[in-house]
Amino acid sequence: MEALAAAGVPTLAHHHLVRRDWAALAGAPAVGWSAVSAAAARRLEGLAGLPTGSVAVLGNPLPAWAPLPRAPESPPLVVQLGRLDGRKGAGFAPDVARAIAPARLVLAGDGPMRGALHPAEEAGAVADVPALLARAHALLLPAEHEGAPLAVLEAVRAGCPVVATAEALEAWPGAESWAWIIPREAAAIAATLRAVLAAPAEAARRAALARAALA
Repeated sequence: MEALAAAGVPTLAHHHLVRRDWAALAGAPAVGWSAVSAAAARRLEGLAGLPTGSVAVLGNPLPAWAPLPRAPESPPLVVQLGRLDGRKGAGFAPDVARAIAPARLVLAGDGPMRGALHPAEEAGAVADVPALLARAHALLLPAEHEGAPLAVLEAVRAGCPVVATAEALEAWPGAESWAWIIPREAAAIAATLRAVLAAPAEAARRAALARAALA
């Protein structure tokens, strides 16, 4: 970035994530800046000392696939999509899986916690995400920080209810009207999932609101 700026080459630095624990970006190169959400853009402006509104918002693009007919499994299936690490909240999976049984918690992804999350089920990399979401009763995303997670967009398109942290949903103001907001604590996550699984009509209502909100 510094070399491009020094050479006068027009450059855009696009941030998919602007973490709250980043240090100030003192002396940031004079390039164009963008981020995947308004919240991330404003945070980046503060870190880099940029004028308000100077970081453009370029939303995370959703792959072009049509949602499949909903076919939730029995016993109920909860899906978590993403890297198996602490930032994404994979460490909560064993306790949550035990607490929601006989419902199943399936983790789709790979990462440093692979092989250590039993009794949650590790599915590895899943090629057909739409088919998995069509079978799921809920998406779980207990992330520590996000930008505009693709997993949420995919779940909403699939009509799958979303259970996530406020940090995972910061790109969408008013998300509490269509998603269940959870703290990063296993017992509270499990309690929320049990409530979602016990109220299919409310889950369907919120899923419909989500589609309208994110359209």
